[in-house]
Amino acid sequence: MYDELVKSLRETRERVRQHPEIAMYVPPYQLSAAADAIEELSLVAESNERGAARWAETVAMAVEQIPRLVPVTERLPKDFESVLCWYEYYHYSKEKILPEYEIGYVINGRWCGEVTNGKDCKVLAWMQLPEPPKEE
Repeated sequence: MYDELVKSLRETRERVRQHPEIAMYVPPYQLSAAADAIEELSLVAESNERGAARWAETVAMAVEQIPRLVPVTERLPKDFESVLCWYEYYHYSKEKILPEYEIGYVINGRWCGEVTNGKDCKVLAWMQLPEPPKEE
């Protein structure tokens, strides 16, 4: 069980590294840290099942807080909530589909914003934007 989760986190880390524009929202070091913690957890689990269960809950909660891409088939964001969208669109020649990302939002189930600026596109997935920095 732990091996699958560690493998998934490490694969996700590699995909994020290939897209620097996502890495600023999901830093690869966080994925590495989560995978390392889970590997450590598997060692603890062998020696202390009860303590491992508590540790597993803590790690699972931390992993859930890492932003992730949500497929539009799973759910859409709230109306008027600006999100980072991954979509594909046809190039001018209409022969090649290109992946792209932009900021967009949904109104009554329809995508609006930069993702629809004169493009024949299909939004595939989205993720919440991070909180803006706070001034001290």
